Amino acid sequence: MKDTVYLLIKVVIETNYKNIQDAIGDVQRNTVYTVMDSKNVRIINSKIMDLRTKRK
Repeated sequence: MKDTVYLLIKVVIETNYKNIQDAIGDVQRNTVYTVMDSKNVRIINSKIMDLRTKRK
């Protein structure tokens, strides 16, 4: 069976940025992750989905 699953991560940050959107973008650009196959699951593709935040 082929399907799509979404994995969420929780990241607690402390930042000197004045806008949280800048901090989020920085974290997204600098994130490195590994998703591996298991005995019963083969990873076909993975990507970090950008969180689109609006600036006020």
